[in-house]
Amino acid sequence: MRKIFALLLIMLLMLTPTALARHKKVPKPQALPIEELQPTAFGIDRVGEAEVDALFEGKRVGVFTNQSGINSKLENSVDVLLEKYNVVSIFTPEHGLMGAVAAGEEFSDEKYRDVTVFSLYGSTRRPTEAMLDTIDVMAVDIQDVGVRHYTYTSSLAYIMEECAKYGKKVVVFDRPNPLGGAMEGPVLKPAFSSFIGLYE
Repeated sequence: MRKIFALLLIMLLMLTPTALARHKKVPKPQALPIEELQPTAFGIDRVGEAEVDALFEGKRVGVFTNQSGINSKLENSVDVLLEKYNVVSIFTPEHGLMGAVAAGEEFSDEKYRDVTVFSLYGSTRRPTEAMLDTIDVMAVDIQDVGVRHYTYTSSLAYIMEECAKYGKKVVVFDRPNPLGGAMEGPVLKPAFSSFIGLYE
């Protein structure tokens, strides 16, 4: 019995430094003082600049968005784009244009300010050829939540695939990731790929 106890004690002493080394706390990065932070502009805030105007002027514009699509003045992105360009179609993900549809509930097309709103969470998850025939370019302004298992990213992936198939340009108005730049957690196993998680 003493030999077993002694052997266990020796193993414990040998493993302790390794275990402690693996569990050292990594210091958290220090936040910058507020006066050193640079203002953040959303992509939609650039509407009206010559570079952005060149992408949309004289074209039939589709917009993929929902209630999260706002500029830094909290103005709805569809309204901002309608004031400046020829917006002819709106495409919405799960929860609808105003985020009022329950999770998983399908919904059909509607109108917003006399512009047709196509549901990409109803009879189809992908924009159809007929839907894309109404536009020349697709503008995207939607806030993602920085996680893999979210249907907005899947909707955007399908939009990009279908627009590539039918020769339509896609312009994404970028937004900061609310979780910062950190990436962590397990990746998706391909066998479990679905609309809730398409990619690794």
